Amino acid sequence: MGDGTALSAPRRAADIWCRVSDSLGFTAIQLQWLFRCIARPLNLRLRATCSEEDPAMPDGKKQQRKTSAALLLIDVINHFEFPDGASILRRAAAIGGNLCRLKKRVHAAGIPIIYVNDNFGQWRSDANKLLAHCVRPEARGRNFVTNIKPEADDYFVLKPMHSAFYQTPLDVLLRQLGASSVILAGLTTNSCILCSAHDANMRDYKIIVPPDCCAARTAREHDQAIEIIGAMADAKVISSSALRLGQFVEKGRS
Repeated sequence: MGDGTALSAPRRAADIWCRVSDSLGFTAIQLQWLFRCIARPLNLRLRATCSEEDPAMPDGKKQQRKTSAALLLIDVINHFEFPDGASILRRAAAIGGNLCRLKKRVHAAGIPIIYVNDNFGQWRSDANKLLAHCVRPEARGRNFVTNIKPEADDYFVLKPMHSAFYQTPLDVLLRQLGASSVILAGLTTNSCILCSAHDANMRDYKIIVPPDCCAARTAREHDQAIEIIGAMADAKVISSSALRLGQFVEKGRS
């Protein structure tokens, strides 16, 4: 202030907020709305790159490994309450064990796990509400979702359309994590996995797709999509059991 009076922390924050809104040509209310639209769907804790401590770890232990990859679990938090939902659920149930085993191995390797999930048109929803809806007692896919649901240190991004990248902060998050490769798994192979693979390719990510951890309505649709992903999205198609996760962990760190 011009009179030399020191501003309190809340007033300093408000002053900065107003300056930012003015420089961007937004009103403070518009900027707040924009911030909420971006931050709320993220529902994740970005780890500060300048800190040695990992704030996502409650015991304050240091982050032990740096990795160059992330596992994207796409649309596995799912209510399956839509046309063809029953068919997709049957195929999803068949790969449920593979998904859980892959997630366990990825977690043990210290590789970030990011759930990227459709918001199913519920624009006021968030990750917690979506999960609660999908595991309610009468939910069609309750057992599948319960087995693969996120853990406390997993990330969660809501998407409005098929691709995990379209109109989401996923690219920003991946670069914050230092990931140059993405492992794509989940539902469905010929829709959201396929679109996400193409978008990842356009952003110069290396793509790995384990076909035994993806599913579609039919085996034919799944196989066709896997062939396209390998040929057109420049993806490495490899079974989850053959995937060597050590290649993504920076050597020399314990």
